[in-house]
Amino acid sequence: MNIKQAIKQISGFNYIVNSLNIRSSAGRKQLFSLPFLTNGGDIETALDETETAVGIVNAPENEKRLSILFSKLMQLHDISGTIRILSDKNILDDVELFEIKYFALLAESIREHAGQLKISFIDIPSLAKVIDILDPEKKRIPHFYVYDQYSPDLASLRAQLNRMPDQGYSEQEIEQARLQAQQLEDEIRKKITQQLYPHARALLKALHEIARLDVVLAKACQTKELGLCKPAIGDKKTFYTGLFSAGGYFHPDATHRDHRSQYGRQKRSTQKRGAGADNDAVRVLCCGAIGGDHPCRTDSYKCKRR
Repeated sequence: MNIKQAIKQISGFNYIVNSLNIRSSAGRKQLFSLPFLTNGGDIETALDETETAVGIVNAPENEKRLSILFSKLMQLHDISGTIRILSDKNILDDVELFEIKYFALLAESIREHAGQLKISFIDIPSLAKVIDILDPEKKRIPHFYVYDQYSPDLASLRAQLNRMPDQGYSEQEIEQARLQAQQLEDEIRKKITQQLYPHARALLKALHEIARLDVVLAKACQTKELGLCKPAIGDKKTFYTGLFSAGGYFHPDATHRDHRSQYGRQKRSTQKRGAGADNDAVRVLCCGAIGGDHPCRTDSYKCKRR
């Protein structure tokens, strides 16, 4: 089961997911496709990642850098379809080559900012070689066409085409020169695509890691906004104070009376007994460490007075 399926089965879970401020389409896509974890070790890993991100978000000195990083995450598009075309060794057109160049430039910038923030839970591979292939002018501008620098013959032919109308050439001769230029451009696109083949896996990993960064930072911001804290996971029984709240974190202010409760693990549901629930059944959602490679398991607990 993945997160999207869990939303349909668990009451209230959709509210928690929708309150996450995911900034990119790639991040939202990854969030909903993440598996629904049940392994304690995986859940702890996800919670540790969120805890690290919370520390980064809460640090006042990171405010400016985080603002820049968030703005760049908003520019991230899901280019998994284009990467799939490249992985299948199909020749890319100018639009697809632009998408890869734009993404590679953005990924390098996000990678740099993540390093400055000492974000250790993601590993964005360097796409510098991809940029070098798609940016022979080395201007680092998010724009692509078949540049003259790719071929002296193409540059010469284009210059000739610009002069031909003023030199009295016929339309037929000019059209023939245009066709020659188009053939050269097609050959260059083929060569560029072949040069990009070895980097398809790195492109896909970079997209995955940046989308995961978006999700984890959204959890950290949610934790900060709601004043949540990290729950502990026990092997047998867990004692806790407070009710579960968004993001799998306890809200410290959700306590009243004695409210120390104990629950034991069961395969499908957990019966929780403790003070502060009266006789009414109360639905308490453990929304878990949603996102990343390790989304936390979401369980529903029914509370009754002892």
